[in-house]
Amino acid sequence: MAYISTDQIKEIRKELKGTLTTKDGFKLSIRREHYSTICIVVKKSPLAFSSNDKRINDFYIDRLEDKNERTVFGIINKVVNRHAGACNDRNAGDIGADYANFPYFKNFSIELN
Repeated sequence: MAYISTDQIKEIRKELKGTLTTKDGFKLSIRREHYSTICIVVKKSPLAFSSNDKRINDFYIDRLEDKNERTVFGIINKVVNRHAGACNDRNAGDIGADYANFPYFKNFSIELN
C-alpha cells in the first residue's frame, strides 16, 4: 500500500525550498493527501509557463514542450525520487499488488494567479 509520512514531506519541502527559493521568485505548495500522495503545486514562478493552470504527468516530464516547465518539474521530480529511494518497495513479494513499485503517488501541477 502506498504511504508517505509527515517526516518525508518535511524533508522534501526543506530541500525544495532550498533549491527553488522564494528569494528567486518561486512559491510552492507541498502537502500530503490521503497519506499516500505528495502534492506539489507551483503557485508563483519567475519563469513563464505555457499555461497558468495545468496538471503535470510525472512520467512524461522529459517530454514537456515548454522548456521552463521541463526544467522546474525535472528538479522537483528528482528531489521527490531521491527521497523515495530510502523507502521500501510496496509490492515486495505480492503478485496482486499495485502496478507501480514507487512507495507513494505524485501529483504535480501549476496554479499561477
